[in-house]
Amino acid sequence: MARGVRLRSSRRGGVRCCAELSGHTGNINSVKWAPYSPLLASGADDGVIYIWDGDDFEREEGPQEKQLEQHARPLPRGATARLEGHTAPVLDLAWSLSGRFIFA
Repeated sequence: MARGVRLRSSRRGGVRCCAELSGHTGNINSVKWAPYSPLLASGADDGVIYIWDGDDFEREEGPQEKQLEQHARPLPRGATARLEGHTAPVLDLAWSLSGRFIFA
């Protein structure tokens, strides 16, 4: 299992890596795109869910590091949210049909 996610794009005449998402300290168990949205969620053995913004992946400069006010440490590059509080590994994820909610 991996501790990072590599996204590949095939839009421009070939497959290329367009983003490497890292930040989990445990193995990643689930990665899911939100329906009708550029959001991607990843859940791992570290009990954390990261929400990533897919619109950041195609930028020339790459996604920028962001920080949420309630967290002392910065988010990984490209992450828009860190959802903590699970007392066990996050084994699977599912988005609601509207894309407003994520279940773990």
